[in-house]
Amino acid sequence: MTGALMSGCSQNHPTDDVSAGIYELTVAADADACSPTRAVGSMGPVGVVVRGTAIDAPVPDVASPTLLTAPRVILNADSFHAETNRRIPGCADAFVHEEWTLLESTGAGFELLHTQLWTGMSGCDVAADVMPGAPAADCQSERRLRYDLMEVCAEPCRLFLDASGSVSCSC
Repeated sequence: MTGALMSGCSQNHPTDDVSAGIYELTVAADADACSPTRAVGSMGPVGVVVRGTAIDAPVPDVASPTLLTAPRVILNADSFHAETNRRIPGCADAFVHEEWTLLESTGAGFELLHTQLWTGMSGCDVAADVMPGAPAADCQSERRLRYDLMEVCAEPCRLFLDASGSVSCSC
C-alpha cells in the first residue's frame, strides 16, 4: 500500500536552492564521544520537502530503527537552524539537546551539521530501554548529514512512501 508522504514544492526555486525530491542521505561523523556511536554511512534514499523557503528533511535518530519512522527537522529561511530538547522518559534529570544547521546548499544537494549533547545519563538505567542506542554516559556527537539530489519532485507531483520505506515521486 502506498501513502502520501507530503506535498512537493509550490514555487520555482533558482538552481542554487534546495528542491523537493528524492535525495541519497549519507552521514559522516566529525566527532563522536558517545557509546554506542551514532549512526554513520549511507542511509539510502529519503524524501525532502520544500515549502516556500523552508526545508523539511528526515534525520536519523537513535529512537527510530528506520528512516520511515525517523523524525524530521524543518529549517526555516530566517536562520536555517533548529534546536530541540528531549527528556529521557523515566529519568528526571536526563535529556538530549539537538541542533541542526544548514552548512551548504546547491542545486545538487545540501548538508546539515547535527549536534547531540546527552546529559544526566549516568544513573539513568532505563535510557537504552526507552531510547535504543542512547549512551550510558554524558557525551556529545557531531555529524554531517549529506543529502545528494537523485530526483526532483516538483508540483504537481507528490512524494510517496510505500510500506517497505521506499520513497518515490508520483505525478
